[in-house]
Amino acid sequence: MGRKFSRFFISGWNVVEAPEMTKALVVMAPHTSMMDFIHGKLYFSSCGYKPKFLMKSEMFKWPFIKMFRALGAVPIDRNKKVGQIRQVVEAFAKEENFILVMCPEGTRKKTKNWKRGFIKMAQNANVPVYCGFIDYNTHSMGIKCELDMSGDDKEIMNRLKSVYAGMEGRRKGHFDASLDED
Repeated sequence: MGRKFSRFFISGWNVVEAPEMTKALVVMAPHTSMMDFIHGKLYFSSCGYKPKFLMKSEMFKWPFIKMFRALGAVPIDRNKKVGQIRQVVEAFAKEENFILVMCPEGTRKKTKNWKRGFIKMAQNANVPVYCGFIDYNTHSMGIKCELDMSGDDKEIMNRLKSVYAGMEGRRKGHFDASLDED
């Protein structure tokens, strides 16, 4: 997709320009609809980026392989639980420009239990984590900030969730950014 084409389709949105990135992990939230994927692709394309996303390797079958790769899909063998982080770290090491987009919620359904795998992926690959968003309350999208990755996983997750406080997904009531307790 071209930048002008993408900008045309998101012209009704308030767009926060992405920072310069060559290698980064971008967490995107809220994620309540498949439209988030389309909006996200249009946003990144409008900024001149071609980000990658993870997809289970079982999906990479003919005749869809070329289409998935063109969209930015990176196959991950989910049967190797420990190997998923290693697979992502290796992908970062292989590419000169590699921006990986992940949805920490791990589902389009309402959940308080966000996935923490991105923390180890970013730390092991030694790449920054940016907080991307698509907020249907304000009809805005973009990169809000770089996430402070200091502290333990719980502290990082609570910092991440606080970035998204008050935001709303496409499906109203399906987003939960409440902080982790314990």
